[in-house]
Amino acid sequence: TVTASATYGVAIAESPFGMGNSTWVYLGYGHGTEVGAIVTLGGYYEEYNGLTEINVYNYTTADPAAYFDVVGTCTEMPPPIYITAADIMAAPEHYESCIVWLTDGFVVDALLSYGEWTAQSHEDGTSIHFDDYWFDETTLSVGNCANWAIGMWTYNYGAFKLEAFVD
Repeated sequence: TVTASATYGVAIAESPFGMGNSTWVYLGYGHGTEVGAIVTLGGYYEEYNGLTEINVYNYTTADPAAYFDVVGTCTEMPPPIYITAADIMAAPEHYESCIVWLTDGFVVDALLSYGEWTAQSHEDGTSIHFDDYWFDETTLSVGNCANWAIGMWTYNYGAFKLEAFVD
């Protein structure tokens, strides 16, 4: 089941849904796959700059074993994984490409470049790195608070991050 869709790929989750059952699939630009699609695929496992992914795009024309097909639509989306900031940071790689709901309250403590920011948990001070793929970070200021955060957990440019969904 496709749980997140971005310009160059999708996050997919496999039943039983939970930690370790999600993967990023690199499809290349303009694939048009929507959240909720049920897919079958074949591709190549890679660690792309530290992110576990299945690469379909770079092999599709060169190798018939690489394919990506939408075969249906999900009637019930997998639920997010509810987790605290401290727990996700204790084993961050286990949650790559998972849709997570960070249950802590947060305070924005730094606005970084390229649409990124950090926020600290109200619960225990754990710092979480955020990125703006689906979120308009221009609305943020240092000191802003949130009761929770939901999005896709990912790894890029040397850090684990939440690509937040809700703005």
